[in-house]
Amino acid sequence: MQLVSHQKSLSRHPMPPMRHVPAELDNRTLDNENARRLWAAVLERAILDLQERTTRTEAVAWVSSNRRGVGSFQWICQQLDMDPPSVKQALLAMATSRCLSRRGEMGEESTSEA
Repeated sequence: MQLVSHQKSLSRHPMPPMRHVPAELDNRTLDNENARRLWAAVLERAILDLQERTTRTEAVAWVSSNRRGVGSFQWICQQLDMDPPSVKQALLAMATSRCLSRRGEMGEESTSEA
C-alpha cells in the first residue's frame, strides 16, 4: 500500500524534461559549462554582498584577497576568463560608491528630519 501512495506522489511531481545534448559534446564540456555557471553564481553572490551593508565587509575582504586557490576571487576570475585586477577594481569602486551614496542618503534624511 505505501508503495502505491509513493508512486502517486511521484506522478504529481514529474521530472522536468531532459535537455537535449548534442552528441558531439562530451561530459567534460558539459562539466566545464556547469562549473563555469557555478563559479559565475559565486561571483554574482559576491556582487550582491558588496551592495549590502551587513555583508559588504566580508565581500570586500574576499575580493581584495590575493589568494589564488580553488574558490578564491582570483581563481574564479581566471576560470571565467576575466582579468582579476580589472574586475577587482570595478567591484571595489562599485562597493565604495554604493557605500558613499548610502551615507549621503542617510545624511540627507537626518538633515531633513532636524
